[in-house]
Amino acid sequence: MKFKKAYRCVVTGGPGAGKTTTIQELNKKGYLVIDEVARVIVEKALSEGKEHPAKNRDKFEKDIMHEQIKRERVLDPETIAFLDRGIIDGLIYYELDGLKSPQDLVEFSKQSSYDVIFFLDFPSEDAYVQDEIRYETYEEALKNSVVLERTYKDLGYSSKIIKVPYMSVSKRVEFILEQLLGLE
Repeated sequence: MKFKKAYRCVVTGGPGAGKTTTIQELNKKGYLVIDEVARVIVEKALSEGKEHPAKNRDKFEKDIMHEQIKRERVLDPETIAFLDRGIIDGLIYYELDGLKSPQDLVEFSKQSSYDVIFFLDFPSEDAYVQDEIRYETYEEALKNSVVLERTYKDLGYSSKIIKVPYMSVSKRVEFILEQLLGLE
């Protein structure tokens, strides 16, 4: 699909909602995507035989946020980009872990400007899959989803959130692209 303007789109939702598979499908269709930073960091650590980075939550969250900021700063404002999570996603982990969010990250998240937040509906418990990277239980992932949506709304994104129903990856991508087309 051709679009008249550029959009910075966040594809988000709780762990296991299908963000990464949706992002990968958008990439296959030729769209610029920014992969989930946390997944990249965890995969790298585990491939090097290191322990899961989440064992040191504060350092892990800071590493994720700083890498996410670096990736978002270089985005071409004239290109449609789909981000597998945004800066705001990182803030919720501080809250969920009972940590104080670093002020510089809070300020940067307030300055972030996303055109659309595609919030993926959470799957049923039988469709949820845990693995070595997605370590949250279903209940923790569901809570994460609720806190995540509330946080985006609290930071002024209520009118930019588009809920994406839980369906096949190809249908989700079709839905997302149709929603963007409708904004033109």
